[in-house]
Parts: sequence; C-alpha cells; structure tokens
Amino acid sequence: MSAPPQWQWDFIGYGPIVPSFLSVCGSSLIISHVLGPGRREKLKKPHLRLLLVMSLYDLACSLVFPWSWTMQPAGYGWERARGSMSSCRAQGYFITLSTAVGAYNSLLCMYYYLT
Repeated sequence: MSAPPQWQWDFIGYGPIVPSFLSVCGSSLIISHVLGPGRREKLKKPHLRLLLVMSLYDLACSLVFPWSWTMQPAGYGWERARGSMSSCRAQGYFITLSTAVGAYNSLLCMYYYLT
C-alpha cells in the first residue's frame, strides 16, 4: 500500500482550522452572554453555570486543537511537525481536557431532563 498523496496530508493537517474557529466564536459568544450585563442573576441559574464552564473548556480546547499537528515532535510521522516532547505533552493535556466538554454536556442534559 502506498502512502497518501500530499494533498490528503495537508487536508488532515489544515482541515480542523475552520471548525475550530467556528467553535471559538460560538464559545466566546456564550461566555460573553453569561458574563455580560446581569451577570449576578444569570450565574444563579445552574444551567447557565454549566454552560459557562462547558464553553470555557471548549474554548481552551478549540484554540489548541487546530494546531495539534505542529505540536508533534519533529520526525515522528508528520513531515511538517515542528514541536518538541514538551509541546507534545501539552497537546496531550488539552486533548484529555477536551473530555470535560462531553461530561458537562451530559450534566446539562441531565439537568434539563430532571427539571
């Protein structure tokens, strides 16, 4: 089996940039809505607190995810990788952190189901 052509590698590397940008925009809007005017009243509502924390985690992960291919150590499978072992560990931390988004989404679903 031959290696994939270069355009496929480029698509894999650069493809997540647009969806991550949209996720950053959406999470930023949710955060600004919850922390905007009337913050005290909004933060008294449990569903808005859950949504705020979920958006904060999503924002952090969405800022890091599209650049994950650059964080790989050079010489480990991706020819355009420019990272080191430290950046690879940081990438792993944020990928692991992204599981919190799903957990908070589940809590938000349970909240709506129970109310």
